[in-house]
Amino acid sequence: MGVKYLTDQGPDGARLGSTVADTVDVYAAVTVQTAGYINFASGGLLKIGGTTVLPTAATMNLMMAGVTAGQKIARGASSVTTSLEVITGLATVVAGVASLRDDPNISAYWATCAASTTAGNILLKTWMPTATNNVAVAAATKTSVLVDWIAVGT
Repeated sequence: MGVKYLTDQGPDGARLGSTVADTVDVYAAVTVQTAGYINFASGGLLKIGGTTVLPTAATMNLMMAGVTAGQKIARGASSVTTSLEVITGLATVVAGVASLRDDPNISAYWATCAASTTAGNILLKTWMPTATNNVAVAAATKTSVLVDWIAVGT
C-alpha cells in the first residue's frame, strides 16, 4: 500500500496519490463548493470502513442521512396553482419538504408540503401574505408556480 498524500491544488483540484509502501491515515474534511464535484478515475474506488461501496441508486439511498433501511427518497418539480396533490411513487410517505423554484413575489411567497389523504401522495400548497403590510397567510394567487419537492418513505 502506498502513503496517501494531498498534493498542491492544480488545475484539476487536489489529488490523492501514493508513493511508499507504508499506509498513513489522513484525517481531513473535504467541502465540495457549488458546482464542484468529486471524480473517481477509471478503477478508482469509494470505500467506507475499508468496504468498497458501489455507487448504485440503492446504495446512495442508504447513505442519505436520516433515511433508514428500507426507505427511499422521491423528488420532483411540479407546477402548482394554490394546491396540488402529487403522486410520489412511494407506497407511504413519512416526511416531505417543498421549496419554490420560482422567485418569490407578493402573489406566491412560499410553498409547503403536507400529508395527503391518499397513501404515497403529498399535498403541495403555495402561499402569500394577505397584503403588503399584512403577513397573515393566504392561498397564493399566482398560477403555475414551480415547486421542487422531496418525499421520504417506503
